[in-house]
Amino acid sequence: MKQLWLPLFAAFAALAQQPGAPLDPSLPPFRASRPGLSRRQGDALSKRDFKDNTRDVAKILDLAEGLQTSFERNGSFIVDANDIRATEQIEKLAKDIHGRLKRF
Repeated sequence: MKQLWLPLFAAFAALAQQPGAPLDPSLPPFRASRPGLSRRQGDALSKRDFKDNTRDVAKILDLAEGLQTSFERNGSFIVDANDIRATEQIEKLAKDIHGRLKRF
């Protein structure tokens, strides 16, 4: 049985890593800047997005650490309303980061 799985796995791995194959053909090709923006404006936007992303990632880490300590402290059958708010805030920050990353 193991002899059958190894070649099958190798074939799938080889097909999954074909170079040059686009992930999604409906997506436009990558461009270094947005249309309608000068290079300076694009660079400024990228720098601002980078600062915003690093700030949001730091907030996500703080919220996640707080959730971890809250879960360890509360036990398995207690759900705190602050934990729900923290998870919603993490989700919002992650969506903001995702939107900024998709901008370019």
